[in-house]
Amino acid sequence: MRPTIRSACAGVNVYTNFPCEFSTGDRIQFTHNNKDLNVHNRDRGRIEAIGNDNRLTVKMDDGRTVNFDPARMRTSITAMPLPATVPRV
Repeated sequence: MRPTIRSACAGVNVYTNFPCEFSTGDRIQFTHNNKDLNVHNRDRGRIEAIGNDNRLTVKMDDGRTVNFDPARMRTSITAMPLPATVPRV
């Protein structure tokens, strides 16, 4: 029964972890919330700098700047490269 399947899958996240290379100027989109960075699912920004310690400095579309080490983020928090032009939905 479909309701049984839904209840059995409640709270399950399915994702594939794959290596990504980022460059200054890349657009990224967060795919999960992160309270420490105060970013939410679908928040977007542009990478302004990549430090010697591989920390990313991202200028968010709302004007804020966030800084983080993508290798130390929890596995449920990811960022993904986006094309230069992102269509509005």
